[in-house]
Amino acid sequence: MVDADCLFNERVEEKGFDVAVTYTPPKKGEEVHYYNGIINSGVIFFNTPATELVNRWAQNCYQKNTTDQKALSDVLEETINFQDYKKIQQWGGLKIRVFDTKIYNDFHLTRKGKILHFINTRHREDIYEKLIDERQKGRDIRKSFREIKRGKKSFTDRLLSIFRQNR
Repeated sequence: MVDADCLFNERVEEKGFDVAVTYTPPKKGEEVHYYNGIINSGVIFFNTPATELVNRWAQNCYQKNTTDQKALSDVLEETINFQDYKKIQQWGGLKIRVFDTKIYNDFHLTRKGKILHFINTRHREDIYEKLIDERQKGRDIRKSFREIKRGKKSFTDRLLSIFRQNR
């Protein structure tokens, strides 16, 4: 299950678990307050029906001052260590896997990401359409985003711009 603002960079067929979620660990020494949950619910893998988990998740969504992400995080935190990427963990008889956000929910739009996630300002129609166009042309969309959103250009692009002006 992925948000509508995700783009697959390549085919993703992962096995060996029932449900997988993505997690971004805090930077070393950084204290983070996860008001919106510790995981990102924009990309979730289901290899089997997980009725009990989904029901608990839905139930938690009704709690005051919560979001869908926080609700799922709270349910899974009962037994899951999100920082343990290497092993299969258990929740309610389900095999749970935690994937690295950099690869499976890449909101920084790097070339490493198997699934790119166009969160926040990347939703704006003028930006999103340009990014998709850049991606289809085989260009680096992270660099393109920086140029489109922030008006920043690479050193090479600035030199070319100066050269074109002096023609």
